[in-house]
Amino acid sequence: DSMEDANFDRSVANNSISYLFTEEEYCKSVSSDAKDGKFRSGEMTFMDKCFNNEMDHLIEATFQEFDKMCYRDGIHRCWYDLLIARDLYRDWSTKCGIAYHQDVITRFVRIIAVMMAPITPHWSEVIWEVVILPESEGPKSASVVDARWPSFSQFDRQLRKEYLFFRDALKNMRQNQMKTKLAKGAPISA
Repeated sequence: DSMEDANFDRSVANNSISYLFTEEEYCKSVSSDAKDGKFRSGEMTFMDKCFNNEMDHLIEATFQEFDKMCYRDGIHRCWYDLLIARDLYRDWSTKCGIAYHQDVITRFVRIIAVMMAPITPHWSEVIWEVVILPESEGPKSASVVDARWPSFSQFDRQLRKEYLFFRDALKNMRQNQMKTKLAKGAPISA
């Protein structure tokens, strides 16, 4: 990536391991719920389309970074940016009381396992065991290291702009709400 010092810090390493464990449990839970039919199917909502589009963008961006051997930037795309997009989707789903779309959330589990495989092969292998692969992608490989890179289509730039506007507006509204509550001395809730 660059000649910068790695700046290894134990607390960062410990937090990273905690994140991996938390995401492993989340992915297993999602796959279990998908097998139990707890998610919806059919027509996609605006947020389903946005999250799917953001995944297309991040798959392509990660591929480009890994292809240039810029692994730090690739990890930023396939881990941090993808989790931020997933968290917004999860937050929207929870607060609106709308179940995840089965195709969208199982795709998330599939792509995070494959894209993180070069960096965390053991973790990705555990996730790959619970991955649900659609028939259109052919048979599931025995190991994540043999899996094909996630398929993606060209992301919709207009939809991405709408998504980013929505995300930033939501963030700004939450920050303004916090400032207002702090100014009034009101109790703060999430």
